[in-house]
Amino acid sequence: MAPLIVDSDQLTVAPLKNNILKQNDILLIESGSDWIVHRLLTIRHTRNGQLLITKGDNTTGLDLPTDVSKALGRITEINHKPPQKLQFLDTNIDCTLLLASFLSTPMANSFNISAESNLETFIHKAELEQLAQAIYYYNKLPMLEQSYLQTLARNTIFLDEFRQLLNSIDNIDIILLKGAYLASCIYPSPGIRPFSDIDLLVKGRDFQKLHSCLKSSGYKPFPEINDSPELANQNYLNSVMYTNAGRNISIHVHWDLMNSTLPLYMNSRIEMDSIWNAARKNSLGFMELCPEHLLLHLAEHAVKHSFDRLILIRDIAEVIEKLGSEIDWDKFMAYCSNSRLNIIVYHCFILTAKLTAVQVPESVLAQLMPRKQSFEERLYLKILGKGYRGCDISLLLYLANANTFRDKFHFLWKTAFPPRRVMAMASNQNSDKINASVYIRRLLRGVRKILITTKSVYSAKHT
Repeated sequence: MAPLIVDSDQLTVAPLKNNILKQNDILLIESGSDWIVHRLLTIRHTRNGQLLITKGDNTTGLDLPTDVSKALGRITEINHKPPQKLQFLDTNIDCTLLLASFLSTPMANSFNISAESNLETFIHKAELEQLAQAIYYYNKLPMLEQSYLQTLARNTIFLDEFRQLLNSIDNIDIILLKGAYLASCIYPSPGIRPFSDIDLLVKGRDFQKLHSCLKSSGYKPFPEINDSPELANQNYLNSVMYTNAGRNISIHVHWDLMNSTLPLYMNSRIEMDSIWNAARKNSLGFMELCPEHLLLHLAEHAVKHSFDRLILIRDIAEVIEKLGSEIDWDKFMAYCSNSRLNIIVYHCFILTAKLTAVQVPESVLAQLMPRKQSFEERLYLKILGKGYRGCDISLLLYLANANTFRDKFHFLWKTAFPPRRVMAMASNQNSDKINASVYIRRLLRGVRKILITTKSVYSAKHT
């Protein structure tokens, strides 16, 4: 049942009442002299009674039909492995739940920390994963104090700049996103969550107003753009970065939550009207996503970046822990289905639950789980299970989201050959500079990544 259930998890089993079962129930089943925990797919009715058709989430084939009398109970709760205390150089580091859990998984290959590792290595890796600040805040590890204080000072300057910008803007609705929002509204201290720029969401029709306001405040767009409103009608890149060299501050303006050089729009789409209709003004005086949209956005963002930093997973755990009582899970499921992001969110939630022990309702995971695991998903899980993140493996999940072979082919084609305008924006060049050689280099980089990842996974398998 991995990755939903792994060794050392504690399961709560409830007895079956009148043999009432439903699809996607996770059952404890008697199998010879052993017990197994597998998911119920369907019930087959025969002359001699009912037969259960079950399957493990991580197995390729179905189990042999099982008589209903062999079902001993239904799994009602999964308690993941609790956090553990790690020791480095005789210094007790009571790590964050995420980091401690992460170190006990196969993905520790990419983190490269063990009991024999020295403290400097641990700190270096924690900073790469953007967890050093959280570790200091919760555990007061002296060697991380400077990192935390620098992040606190920098974030304070950025958030002050955001408030000044809000005060200078009239009649424009703006939603604060990602790291800046999480640092100011979700984490207990703004110094815990590092971020490199201020991400803002604006309605497409208001983009030009904000563009003019930022330019008058000393910000320059990157790449250089004119004042054409066509920017707000693209399928790939739906954002512009603004920088203020004098203040060393960057503001990333979005008009759509889907933003990538990949053709994600082909297989999924977050309805922006729904986003704005559900957005709310918080106690700090600015707009924010509703809890359901916030969770959906963070999950899509983490997968899109292939979990290249563990802080992306910690973000989701923090939101569920803080806003869990406010989340309408039925509404969240409707948003996922309408956006066609079920597969994306499912794999993000599974990994988050595995690494952080934060619980997502079992009914939600059951509804999100694909009926049949595709080849792309199996390959994705294999690569991720070997500890490889940040190598664009999210492409596999978006490819799995395509329904037909034709859709998959078109997705790959548009991935390899996005429009010239998109390539120009991504590389900060004029469109007339995008020629065949640019696309050839893009293809070669893609092939190189595939070969390196394949070789690494294959080598890890035989070591």
